[in-house]
Amino acid sequence: MLSFVHLNDKQVLHLPLPCCCVFVYMEALAFKPDIHEDVSKEACGKISHTIDGKVHVFQFDEHVLQIRKANSDSDAFFSDFWNEEVHFDNEKLALCSRRLINLRIRAVKALTDDVAKPNGKLARKLTGQAHHALQDFYAHSNWAELVGFGFRMDFNGDPGRVPLTDPGGEKFCPNDPDKVAKVDGITTGYFSLPKHSFFIPIPIVFAHLAHLETCQKYPPGKCRHGIDILSRVCDGINKDTPDRDRAGHATAKKLATEGSVDFIKQILNDPKVKNNVKAVEAYLGPLPDPTKGPTLVPTEVPTLAPTEGPTTPVPTVSPTSGPTGIPTSGTTDSPTCTPTSGPSGALTNYPTEAPTITPTEAPTPGPTPEQTPGPTPGSSGASPSPTPGPTPGQTPGPTHSSAPAAPGGFPLDRLLEESSLPAIYSFDFVGLLFGR
Repeated sequence: MLSFVHLNDKQVLHLPLPCCCVFVYMEALAFKPDIHEDVSKEACGKISHTIDGKVHVFQFDEHVLQIRKANSDSDAFFSDFWNEEVHFDNEKLALCSRRLINLRIRAVKALTDDVAKPNGKLARKLTGQAHHALQDFYAHSNWAELVGFGFRMDFNGDPGRVPLTDPGGEKFCPNDPDKVAKVDGITTGYFSLPKHSFFIPIPIVFAHLAHLETCQKYPPGKCRHGIDILSRVCDGINKDTPDRDRAGHATAKKLATEGSVDFIKQILNDPKVKNNVKAVEAYLGPLPDPTKGPTLVPTEVPTLAPTEGPTTPVPTVSPTSGPTGIPTSGTTDSPTCTPTSGPSGALTNYPTEAPTITPTEAPTPGPTPEQTPGPTPGSSGASPSPTPGPTPGQTPGPTHSSAPAAPGGFPLDRLLEESSLPAIYSFDFVGLLFGR
């Protein structure tokens, strides 16, 4: 169901005009949804329950959120918003309090009927629904005034346990429907508004109808709830918003928090739940296992160097064969290529320079990383022998003579060049573009 708490200001502005007015009008008719949720959140934070020396509390924010959401959903426009027994309106004390008892019984049954699998989620939902009614009891009744008068000292412990009694013909606002008289008894304000009135898109017309329906229709000597539409249409005795503090908003909110804590304790202290570890943990969440540390999720760190060497073996030029692509002695066979190996998959004995050869002689084996190449035997050393160039159709590769060597003698820039990182990046980029 849709309720005001699930829409922000921008979302409301994009609604059709009549629907937008619905949410603006609803905002001032009860504890604001965020206040309801804050009270439930604070109440849940004060809960602790001990079994065999182990203290149980609400373990997960998600569980508290389920209670808060069920609370605010009680103001859903197409659901319980119009239900007076959900909001303790119109002096329906007996009806509303019986509903609270029923919600508590159902929550206990959800936790205990199935011994193997207690339904904690349902119990939390029912708790949130009960919280809304309890909180409205303090916001819509004269209980805060009774505390101020000295007739009561604390929150009312009866809701959820025993039914309340309707006040009958007692006049609690004999002289002013917006001012509670000093009378020892419980009353709640009268609120009456037809559903179709919320779809009137013109605020001044709606305010006039609200004045006729809510501000004028209440029994003689009784108190009215009051209503604010853009400006206050009529005052009433409600304590729904902070600007109503003169009527006791701060006191009502404090009492509502205490009453919400008490309702959760009623469930936890039920004989079927009190020492039932499974039921309590289904409701509050399981205790962490003290024998186990936090679960560590291993993370993979990408390595730059391949673990088994490059995919294509690097040939070692033998003294009897020419460089790759230049056959010697008229042979057309490809030279024999034998990969060498070193520690950790790196290649060893790979020359840092191309081997020096003469046009008519076989190439001299390349130096190892510990050696420095010198002139070819038989040459004067005055000028270097020509080095082989690329054959037609081939592209000369990069020179690695100046690169620092990795462990095992393999040049670092060659290592980076022959690793698979560029291929991985290309694959990820394509995956990003095509959603793979």
